[in-house]
This record gives sequence, structure tokens and C-alpha cells, in this order.
Amino acid sequence: MKALIIEDDPVSIMTLEMMLRKLQITSKTARGVVDAISILLTYKPEIIFLDLFLGSNDGLEFLQTRMGNLRLKQIPVVIVSSSSQFDAINVCLKNGADAYLIKPVQFNLLVDVLRKLGIPVANQ
Repeated sequence: MKALIIEDDPVSIMTLEMMLRKLQITSKTARGVVDAISILLTYKPEIIFLDLFLGSNDGLEFLQTRMGNLRLKQIPVVIVSSSSQFDAINVCLKNGADAYLIKPVQFNLLVDVLRKLGIPVANQ
């Protein structure tokens, strides 16, 4: 199982990578939307974790790009953000996100989201 993490915060990257490794999910990291698009030309993840607020680009820009691409549209996207505002969550889900996790990500909620999306998870 492979994942792409689109995130610009080193601590968030390290935390999510550690949780995914525990679930036997390998990952690559993109520091922004442009980097992610470049990586996705050759890397085929089964799931994408996307920070909502990324420096000069934001997660909504990636969601819009994804919706216009047949291959990317098939890959579930989980927003990972510090924003717990209902409006932000609702906008992401309306723009094609499949799930939303609030930072700091709790391991049990990550597992629940993966299972709901049909992503097989290893026994912890």
C-alpha cells in the first residue's frame, strides 16, 4: 500500500509517516501542489493525505486539479488540517475530498478513516 503526503510542516510529515509505517503503508512526501503533481506523474499511490493550507498554494487548488484528472479522481484524498471550522470541512468535502482529519491526527481516527475508505490496514 502506497500513500502520498502533501504537507509543508516537517513535524506533521514525520507524525503521519510514522503512523502510516505502523500500518505498513509506505509513503512519499510532496511539499506543495506543484511538487505533488510532478510526483504523481510516476508515483501511483492508493491514497493521498493533503494539508489544506500549503504556503503559496492550498489544498483546494489540488482538489480542483484532481477533479479534472480521470486517474487522480480515482485516488481517495484525506484532508489533514489544523482547522476544525465546519465551513472549511464542508468546502473540502464539496470540492472532492473523501475525508477530513484534524491535526494533530489521532491514530485511531486515521485507522477509522482508512477503513471507511476501503483501504486495507495492517493489524496494529
